[in-house]
Amino acid sequence: MRLETEQDSDDFLRGLTLLGTGGGGPPELGREALRGALPVECRALSELPPDTWTATVAELGSGASGEPPPPEEAERLGLTAPGAPPMLAALRELADSAGVELGAVVPGEIGAGNVPGPIAAAVALGLTPVDVDYGGGRALPELSQSVPAVLGRSVFPVSMVDVWGNVTVLRSGTSAAMADRIGRALTEAVYGDIAFACYLMRADEATGVMAHGTLTRALEAGRAIREARARGADPVTAAADAIGATVLFRGDVVSTGLEGGGHAFGVGRHQLAAGRDTFTIWFKNESHVSWLNGESYVTSPDCLAVIDLETGEPHTNYEVAEGQRVAVLGWRGADAHRTPRGLELLGPRHFGFDLDYVPVEKMFK
Repeated sequence: MRLETEQDSDDFLRGLTLLGTGGGGPPELGREALRGALPVECRALSELPPDTWTATVAELGSGASGEPPPPEEAERLGLTAPGAPPMLAALRELADSAGVELGAVVPGEIGAGNVPGPIAAAVALGLTPVDVDYGGGRALPELSQSVPAVLGRSVFPVSMVDVWGNVTVLRSGTSAAMADRIGRALTEAVYGDIAFACYLMRADEATGVMAHGTLTRALEAGRAIREARARGADPVTAAADAIGATVLFRGDVVSTGLEGGGHAFGVGRHQLAAGRDTFTIWFKNESHVSWLNGESYVTSPDCLAVIDLETGEPHTNYEVAEGQRVAVLGWRGADAHRTPRGLELLGPRHFGFDLDYVPVEKMFK
């Protein structure tokens, strides 16, 4: 998968937003990261030597992060000058902690904000960005829901680096969920986001715990939406066809709002309507549970996306607004997420809903 032009970048970000299932970060963040990385080629994992060391890196935040410390507190804590770019530093610290030489970087999950940062970090360090992800081809709210965690792979060691240059290395720990919790606690301590590098594996160890070709899928989906618009075709149908999705609903957003959240998790609902029909989506960063006319419908671990009815442009859940005319797409989630352990971590009951998971393809038989 090769990105050469700004149009390639725009198509890629459009597809990443679509596959991000309502989360995955804003396209503007990804666009800035890619600007200095083009042209770039993301290679298939099978093209790498099997003993190539790979790792993933991501940005981690909390609801309390982002507010700078008061000047006197910053002076007391020594938070006066930024350190090295956190993603680059986190990857270096991870490799150094294990005494290995990294050769490739794997995006942790899909999303317009999630993928470009690791690609840009790989380019800056002279490493190979890989056309795969650990989220099963979608975005996820919790590290413990990543495919390696579902399949029992250890996330450790983990390196965390903040913008000030403070470094934390977790050489071992109890779980991916605990590593996530520690990381989010650190974001509050350092008054901002941190870079989080983990899943240090050789290519031959990693191949069975990742979704392959997902960056190519994103580029092709984003391109299909743009090209459909250009020839006057229905971009909603084009988006669905590009990713093997079903159009679940077309209608207007009649209400949307947050119900709470914390640790960077926006929790809320969208209410859609078309005539007498209604469609409701509950989200925790990403969309996870839906109801059609009050009856439970498509849920995680299968995927949901809200896109503009006229242009096909995908929306993150924070961009959905009252009065928009939208379509909702649904498609099959990753096989690992459909296992008993995957359903425990990503099914509707994990999010507090007493609902049985029904595979999306069974809804339309």
